[in-house]
Amino acid sequence: MGIEAMTIYIDESIARDRRKRIANLMRARKGVRAVVHYDEKPQLMLIEYNPYAATPHELLLVVLEQGLRAELIGL
Repeated sequence: MGIEAMTIYIDESIARDRRKRIANLMRARKGVRAVVHYDEKPQLMLIEYNPYAATPHELLLVVLEQGLRAELIGL
């Protein structure tokens, strides 16, 4: 069972507390192993996930469902 990594770019500036809430929503998804976001690069969210349990597009939807504009990087 392999682990994949992906990066989501959030196209808007959001507060740290909101980023934390989104990261927690992401962590609650089946297959997500880790979520990292840095104050120095608030637009980026790095996600490690099991590709047999979740897809990049499903995880992107977690952000989009919060009313934000975002996109996958590197796919």
